[in-house]
Amino acid sequence: PMTSIFSDNVYGHVNIGQYEYNPEKSKELLAEAGYTNGIKLPESFAPNIPAYTPVNTFMQEMLRQVGIDLPIQQVDTPAWSTALYDDQSAVTLTISLQNPHGAINLSRSYHSDGQANFTHYNKSDQLIEQLEQEMNEEEAKRLFSQIQQDIYDDYVNLPFVYTLQAQAWRNEVDLGYELIDSPIYVTPIYETTD
Repeated sequence: PMTSIFSDNVYGHVNIGQYEYNPEKSKELLAEAGYTNGIKLPESFAPNIPAYTPVNTFMQEMLRQVGIDLPIQQVDTPAWSTALYDDQSAVTLTISLQNPHGAINLSRSYHSDGQANFTHYNKSDQLIEQLEQEMNEEEAKRLFSQIQQDIYDDYVNLPFVYTLQAQAWRNEVDLGYELIDSPIYVTPIYETTD
């Protein structure tokens, strides 16, 4: 299970913790909000990409167990992209590979000017901008922690699945370690890589 918006091998990852899985509490909260018989959310869109189907089904089933109906229509990728950028989905599932440095991911997905900020979150803009300029490693770690905690506290993103990407490289490249897979865009290169 994920403990942050970053996978644990991304620079800046902080173990913020996990949201408690408590179906009974979820039902109580729905009832307190006036939804004693559950609620049907507006239709959401998902790409007809095979990697999304099991995750969407998993998410729908978890919500269904507490009385939340999330209809999802599978569409081709151009239609999904349009729906994503035009805020046409009640829930947006994104499966993204991560860059090795967390500041890039924060700028891209959680800064108000980020091209993949589908949630329109803007409460950490100033901290993200400060992080991008920060040269002191301890202060950068503090900023990473604060930003991830803010995102967690504001329920901007509910990270619940961690997938891995297979990597390939030429035989003559010695990575200096055994790489099986990675959840980031690139194969990590360390001082042991030849």
